[in-house]
Amino acid sequence: LHSTSRRQRQMCIRDRYKIMQIRTGLKGLRIAKIISDKSAAMTGGEPKVEYDEVKHLLNVQNIDLTAKTQTTDVDSDDCTDVLSKCTGYDGKAQRTMFSPAEQAMLLDETLTEDGIYVSTEKDDPAEFATGFMTPLNDGKTLAVWLLRTKYSTSDFSAETAGTEKLNPQSDTMSFKSMARRADGVWRIYGVFDTEKEADAFLTVEKINKIYAKGTTSTPTVNTGDTVPKE
Repeated sequence: LHSTSRRQRQMCIRDRYKIMQIRTGLKGLRIAKIISDKSAAMTGGEPKVEYDEVKHLLNVQNIDLTAKTQTTDVDSDDCTDVLSKCTGYDGKAQRTMFSPAEQAMLLDETLTEDGIYVSTEKDDPAEFATGFMTPLNDGKTLAVWLLRTKYSTSDFSAETAGTEKLNPQSDTMSFKSMARRADGVWRIYGVFDTEKEADAFLTVEKINKIYAKGTTSTPTVNTGDTVPKE
């Protein structure tokens, strides 16, 4: 009886790990420049959002996102309520090297006729949608669009070559994500059965939509409390 009970517990633990979804990597980075992002108040009619074509930033090694959360204490007669909302991410994208052309595109820098890139204090980086996908341990794929991001100058490091083994060098582009003016949405995402379906989500058609609050249903969440039996 004791042995049977132990085996059942082991199967229960094993099956619980089967239903947990764990991110297992990063599949590139995509960007699409914002052409227009206007609220109804700005247009005097319908909100408008439009993006340029999606471009790929290949071989991005790591993306790190830190949520920007605003909290406010609201006092009532007998208690204090805490209102909390997330307004976007502070992010970093790491790669062995971002080419000068890529940095100039993200930062809206100038390229002269003789091939010189010029950075000035008046540069105002353009705004982009930033998308990526990451495989999950159950074979599915998570795909994410951050709908309005602005990049800043890359961190830079270099090391003199010598007889010792060199440390790998990398560039890090920082960015901030924000809500769109058109509809107040800052992120859309989904979990897809195949990478092909996730790839189809990371298209300009998905981000050129206006997403109005209250037009969708509340998702049903599997908390993992019920474990399948064998």
